[in-house]
Amino acid sequence: MDFLFALKKIIGLVLSPLPLSLILIVIGYVFLFKQSVKVLWAKSFIGSGLFILFLSSLPIFSHVLIKPIEFSVKKFDASKMPVADNIVVLGCYSTEDKALPQIANIHECSLYRIVEAYRLSKVYPQAAVILSGWDKGDDRTYSHPEYLANYLIRLGLPPQRITLSVGNRDTVDEANALAKHMRGKNNLIVSSASHFKRINKIFAQQKLDFTPVPTEYLTKDKVHWHWQLFLPQANALYTSQRAWYEYLGNSWESIKQMFASS
Repeated sequence: MDFLFALKKIIGLVLSPLPLSLILIVIGYVFLFKQSVKVLWAKSFIGSGLFILFLSSLPIFSHVLIKPIEFSVKKFDASKMPVADNIVVLGCYSTEDKALPQIANIHECSLYRIVEAYRLSKVYPQAAVILSGWDKGDDRTYSHPEYLANYLIRLGLPPQRITLSVGNRDTVDEANALAKHMRGKNNLIVSSASHFKRINKIFAQQKLDFTPVPTEYLTKDKVHWHWQLFLPQANALYTSQRAWYEYLGNSWESIKQMFASS
């Protein structure tokens, strides 16, 4: 299982725009020095790699790529949900660099989620805040949920309202582990906006009902046309990589469900 998990992560990384484009460019240059390979093949690989890199770095392209995923669910409206039993925060990423303040060790994807969870804890004062994520390793003092819990407690959230679900490496693990907390309850799931298409597929397998609370957005609903949309930017490349990661994840879940049903 660990091998398959690692293989899935490696494939997802290699097939994202930046690594894929660099691999194609390197292969193309290797072909240039091989007399047995036609120069046309070398140029084709190099050209393909440069094209993927250029296209993925355009803000207009990254917007078109990620918008259908991020806006697959509507923003959360608390007025339409008077009661919530659980505020479930899915895991993302954090570090433990002692030279940094605690907030700087929490990656943006997790920071958006716990800030929104803290706000919701005020809207629903009886709701439990459930934090999910990977376990601590040899170089970590805390698991990811524990690290986030420590920060929420410093913000003023009572420790007795926090439940930890530790050891979940991906969304499938989270759905399996969180089922016992969520079944038969009014649940809010807090995560990045681009994550919810995959969440819907995975949590539906466990027959778990929830209301999405999308937080981190990498694009807007509408963009204002400007010439800079057609100039390569590092932020656009990052957005394209996040979008592509979700497309691959959704495709993988669809394939698994297809084989499971057959």
